[in-house]
Amino acid sequence: MYYFQNVQTNKNCLNNKTEPSDCIFAENILEHVKTPLFILNSKFDSWQLGNEIKPVSIDDYTFYGNLFDLTIETSMANTKVSHSPVVDSC
Repeated sequence: MYYFQNVQTNKNCLNNKTEPSDCIFAENILEHVKTPLFILNSKFDSWQLGNEIKPVSIDDYTFYGNLFDLTIETSMANTKVSHSPVVDSC
């Protein structure tokens, strides 16, 4: 899909990743962005939950939410720029 759509992304990311398609995902490109970003994202995506993850218990929702938080925290820790995240869990 990356090549099919002729995606343009951060050159520093492309130089540091083995797969260019990795550089279209925020958790991979964030460390290469030099401009401070205000990141606003929902923790739970209703389409993704219902069609891909298909949780059967509250523990599944908790696991997914915690994994999302960890991804954001790890991505932010790998940057030298002070980005600001707001994650809505509604």
